[in-house]
Amino acid sequence: AIYWQLNDVWPGMSESSVDYYFGLKATHYFAKHFFAPHLITAKEVDGIIKIGVANDTGKDCRYNVSYRYCDFNNHVYGEDCFVAEVAASSCKWVYEKQSPFTGITEDKVLLLELKDEEGILLSRDIYRKDKDADSYYDKVNVTVENIGDNTLKVTADGFAKNIYLQTENDAGLSDNYFTLFKGESRIITAERPVKASEFKIRTVNNVEWRK
Repeated sequence: AIYWQLNDVWPGMSESSVDYYFGLKATHYFAKHFFAPHLITAKEVDGIIKIGVANDTGKDCRYNVSYRYCDFNNHVYGEDCFVAEVAASSCKWVYEKQSPFTGITEDKVLLLELKDEEGILLSRDIYRKDKDADSYYDKVNVTVENIGDNTLKVTADGFAKNIYLQTENDAGLSDNYFTLFKGESRIITAERPVKASEFKIRTVNNVEWRK
């Protein structure tokens, strides 16, 4: 599969994943996840949550699957884990459960994680029933610190939706536009030496929605 479009031929707003100056846009980072060889996802159909796994490798795989129903403050209301086997070059629904999304759900999420038999994280997804425009995200502090010349640690003190680390000259980050829960950290690398002070930090939490 391919998507439109890769790059821009002049500066401007467009659906490209790489801008005119070769900066990597949100689509580029999301494509790394939805084109990954192992993928977990969820959807709700008629009040039932269905969890699906895609195995785009050339061999049968046995996965450890976990899900956690929690709020933005990481308070857990329900969780489960199980083993799923998916044949090579195939995908299938591996789990069905009555949807936990009842009552007030704007601050609730379903966190899905797919790991191999050694416990290495292969894929992660966050499913929400409510749209961003219908939700309120508390203001959050995101910190970036150097743990090496080309390595950064990103931490959030609350639920931080789609963290965007922006530099004047694109640093070729290994990940961007990712979401962190309260107290969670992520280690990312850059293609060039960078300083934490170079980055402007933006999140969906800082967007003021107007209906």
